[in-house]
Formats: sequence, structure tokens, C-alpha cells
Amino acid sequence: MNTIDIAMLVVIIIMTLLAGVLALAETSITRMTRSRAVALAQSQPKGGGRVLRIVENLERDLNSIYLSVNIVQTIQSALVGVLAGRLFGPLGVAVGIVLNVAVLFTIAEAAPKTWAIQNTERAALASAGPVKLLVDFWPLRVIARALIDSGRSAALHTIEQARSCASVASGSSAKG
Repeated sequence: MNTIDIAMLVVIIIMTLLAGVLALAETSITRMTRSRAVALAQSQPKGGGRVLRIVENLERDLNSIYLSVNIVQTIQSALVGVLAGRLFGPLGVAVGIVLNVAVLFTIAEAAPKTWAIQNTERAALASAGPVKLLVDFWPLRVIARALIDSGRSAALHTIEQARSCASVASGSSAKG
């Protein structure tokens, strides 16, 4: 292993942990009701206030979290593939991918989400600060909004095409 390989390994570990934090945040925030967030803000003004602000802007903030999860996991997985290929060749890439799926599932999905379900308020408080920094990063919000809007536009276009086809089909079957 050379310096570049070690640097990649460090980035992979950091990104795996970051993916876990994002999974914890996603689960705890989506499980937090507004009334629960208000009560949390009253009992713990600093952290609870952050949780309340996130819950009140859930659509905007959650889309930024989802996009961040996607970015982090994609980059992490690509780096695992590159590092495994550099160290072990083509077979190493295949083995690295399989192992990475198991590691990401355990460390970055199942464990943090299970803990967040069992400890929703603690998880929401713990992740509110990092989530607030993330969702306040305006380029991320702009990109998430643009992707959502373009997806919504494409879906509406597809619905219109389906209606048009149904209209044509019903008109032709009525004639036949």
C-alpha cells in the first residue's frame, strides 16, 4: 500500500461513518412528529430548537439528506472499487464490492437506523447539528430542488402521455 492507497482507505472509512450519521439522521428526523419536536424544543432549547426547525422544513431538509446519502455512498463505493482494483486486480474489485455491500448495510444502514428507531429523540438531537449544517449548504438545496422539480416534470409529462394514449385507445375502441 502506498500513500495514495492509504489516503483512499481513510476517505472510505470517513465516508462510511458519514453515511451512518446520515442514516441515523434520516430515520430519527422522519420519525419525529411536530408535537414531539415542539416538546423537545421546550425541554432542550438549543438542540431541540434545531430538531424543530428541521421537522418544520421536512420536505426541503429531507431531500438534501437523501441527496447527501446518495453522493456519499456512491463516492464511497467507487473508491472501494478503485482501491480493491489497485490492490488485488479485477477479482479484488468483485470481492471488494460484495464486502462493501455487507459493510455499508451493517455500519451505514441497519445499525444506525435501528438505534435511531429505538432512541429517536437522542438520535434526532445528536444529528440535528450536522443536519442543520448540511441543509443550510445552499448548493446542495438548489441541486436537490432542481432534481426533484425535473423528476416531477418528467412524471407529469409521462402522465399526460398515458392520458393521451388512453384517450386514443378509448376513442378507437368505441368506433370499433
